[in-house]
Amino acid sequence: MAQTTFQCAQCRKTYTREGNTAAWHRKRLKEKGYTFCSKECGSFKHGGHKNKTPEYGSWCAMKNRCNNKKHPSYKRYGGRGITYDSSWQKFENFFADMGEKPDPKMELERIDNNKNYCKDNCRWATHKEQTRNRGGKRATRLYTFNGETLCIADWAKKIGISPQSMQKRLNKGWPLEKAFAPK
Repeated sequence: MAQTTFQCAQCRKTYTREGNTAAWHRKRLKEKGYTFCSKECGSFKHGGHKNKTPEYGSWCAMKNRCNNKKHPSYKRYGGRGITYDSSWQKFENFFADMGEKPDPKMELERIDNNKNYCKDNCRWATHKEQTRNRGGKRATRLYTFNGETLCIADWAKKIGISPQSMQKRLNKGWPLEKAFAPK
């Protein structure tokens, strides 16, 4: 029977499987972009029950964005050289640096989007906070008026109009004094 060689996504050791087991590992590799040599590497090595925590999910997502060329967001992360602290290869080290999420809905955010994932450049942030910290083509535009710098959504809220109305004012070329004036 033919054997197939794989590399474990956790411990990086190569291992072989044959027959139906090899087919299952090939399918998982194709679908998920990774496979594990054992249950220990796939789960228990990371703290068993902890692999179902929100922090573990964020850690896995971070690693996938940086390492998995099949991940939809790879080109914005690993594809442009974004990596993570080598000690974060292990969940326990990531968790020791980042701690528990203050709220399970919070997400892992890089403070500077051009730097790697590491303790000094990461924090737990709400989805709203993250959308205001975008870079590249999707960058959040900030406007400074009367010494205050805010994004469009915050300026709109401050003066009592919808973000869409604020965007229309700016797209029409209104001067900031007029665009940021209350209704």
